[in-house]
Amino acid sequence: MTATLLAGLIGFLWDRLSLIPWYILTNQRRKVEYQTRQKSKLMPGEENIWMSGDTERVIETYYYGERTMDKVFLKAVEKFADLPALGTRELLQEVDEVQPNGKVFKKAVYGEYKWITFREFGQKVDQFAKALTEIGAKKVAIYMETRACWQIACQACFQHNIDIVTVYASLGDEAVSAALQEAEVDYLLTSGDLVNRSLVGVLKKVPSLKAVVWAPFDSFSAKLKVKQEDYPNTKIIEWEDMYAIGKNSKKPKPDGPTPETVSMIMYTSGTSGKPKGVMIRQKGMVAACSGIGERIQTGHRFSPDDTYIGYLPLAHILECMAESCVLWNGTKIGYSSALTLTDLSSRIKKGSQGDATVLKPTLLAAVPEILERIRKGVQGKVNSGSAFGKWLFNFAYDYKVRQLEIGRDTPILNKLIFSKTSAMMGGKLRLLLSGGAPLEEKTQRFTQATLCAPVLIGYGLTESSGGVAVSDCFDNQVRRCGGVIDTLMVKLAPWEEAGYFPTNNPPQGEVLFGGPAVTVGYFKMPEKTAEDYITDEQGRTWFKTGDIGQFDPDGALRIVDRKKDLVKLRHGEYLALGKIEAALKTSKYLTNICVFADQNELSVVAVAVAKEDEVLKAATEMFVSGDFEAVCKDERIIKMITEDVWKVAKEIKLTKQEIPSKIFVESLQWLPETGLVTDAFKLKRKPLNEYYAKQIKQLYKK
Repeated sequence: MTATLLAGLIGFLWDRLSLIPWYILTNQRRKVEYQTRQKSKLMPGEENIWMSGDTERVIETYYYGERTMDKVFLKAVEKFADLPALGTRELLQEVDEVQPNGKVFKKAVYGEYKWITFREFGQKVDQFAKALTEIGAKKVAIYMETRACWQIACQACFQHNIDIVTVYASLGDEAVSAALQEAEVDYLLTSGDLVNRSLVGVLKKVPSLKAVVWAPFDSFSAKLKVKQEDYPNTKIIEWEDMYAIGKNSKKPKPDGPTPETVSMIMYTSGTSGKPKGVMIRQKGMVAACSGIGERIQTGHRFSPDDTYIGYLPLAHILECMAESCVLWNGTKIGYSSALTLTDLSSRIKKGSQGDATVLKPTLLAAVPEILERIRKGVQGKVNSGSAFGKWLFNFAYDYKVRQLEIGRDTPILNKLIFSKTSAMMGGKLRLLLSGGAPLEEKTQRFTQATLCAPVLIGYGLTESSGGVAVSDCFDNQVRRCGGVIDTLMVKLAPWEEAGYFPTNNPPQGEVLFGGPAVTVGYFKMPEKTAEDYITDEQGRTWFKTGDIGQFDPDGALRIVDRKKDLVKLRHGEYLALGKIEAALKTSKYLTNICVFADQNELSVVAVAVAKEDEVLKAATEMFVSGDFEAVCKDERIIKMITEDVWKVAKEIKLTKQEIPSKIFVESLQWLPETGLVTDAFKLKRKPLNEYYAKQIKQLYKK
């Protein structure tokens, strides 16, 4: 203990003196370069159109001069042929583990990653593409968990100009069937697990399916529950058999896609109303990858020395574009899942290693929900340790945050103190991108400090093919999206009712974007397309995001509000529900929270999802008995959680109107399969309002 204290103090003094020459020369120079560079600038001749500060015009691609994904892929395969491309961990063992509540979970032990090279990747893509053409596929749906097979199928479809429809793996058979019917899909690429879960229901509703191709199970014991003879009109084909079909195929390769070809219909996660199928062009995907990749790589070029860990849904634009960005630079991807990501993940057998520990990734993309879980996991470990250990960690953390705020780092403390926390994600991270939803300031700082890597904030939509603006590794401010990417332009539309105008100082308004990465519109939704996609007098197409943006003096975009999240209470003041929720869910007792507002009331109320381990620990200390569901209904626990939420609200200086007057404590965890959150863990407000209508009414009556 004395040695640890001494080491920590030496590290603090060494970092404080800043006597490391390379540190002074490199970090300080980069900091100055960053601060003097405009992230975005006004387009020449325009008063309210912003573009990248790094270029003189909006461009289309950085990748090999190509404008279609099939050609970019072939160039990458040729350039990085003998280097590892895609990796999957080998399943070694499965055991049944009995939980304290009596439930039995199947836990797994995995071995090392097994890799295929870019050359082998290209060969599999070629064979799979030929097989798809051989069996007559023209439009396929990829309904599968994130894995190497998903990426192989996607690239195969691009090679033979086969249309893709993406479907989230968490959807039930009704939602899957609706998407397949609307998109007129007749070939389904899926996994064995999803075949067993959904195939019967899907085929009843979509009998026109000509073939189902299924990838292997991630389990020794799982067996396919369907038989070919039960489905005479639908071929059921094993994944490996497709490679054999492709090898023997004699059919010529179809003409490839053009830049204007709509090759992907990606269904949005649907936070409100019916999910929309966004039609994405080839040139849009290449432009988005180019713009995002070029901005992220400022000071941190991707290379074959990097390793990316893929675990977010590939049916989400964030993961789809992130994987493309790194692959085109020769970076290998090791596949994971939310169930196997860390040593503490739910499918990992206690005492064995999670994927990040084995893979040791250098690059990571995450949604705020994942980073919030990591933050609470680290904080929980620290709080469960000794009083001295907690003091030492907090001392080092507070000092490091102050250094990060002025653009410095603490290399010695990173080695002595934060190496233990960064080891949760393998200990080698050098870049982390957060997207999909706003990231709370506290979580961004905590992640950056404890994982010892810059946390970049990305802003983009499916409708922009993935990217609009991305911060870079030298931005020492928080909650900013950085500069507009090189392949898009942004303008701000006034919203008079809420007081947002481009003429404000700084400029504010609803974010509209245009350029090569803008998508075509919504599949079979002409009225909604006409509402959200507009054309100006110059013939340029703009998409209306509904997000309220602000350009800081250095040209960095900051999202400050969202129209759909802004509500007006009886006193007439607007409240931003998303901002309130992002702040309040940092309470150590919560995994999520949704704030509800009634325009006829003077306050807001909330439903808070309790964090099981923290709440049960507190319940034991307070002598509250019962299982988790019963504990969450106990008035003492409700009072404790409510008071902690109020404490968090006051610490971050929320106004009285922004603090929930009453809170309902929920034990049900909001996972995508509940239908209450998206696959990116964004709240679905309409389903939440309907599901908790009774509780909301009771909260307002109290």
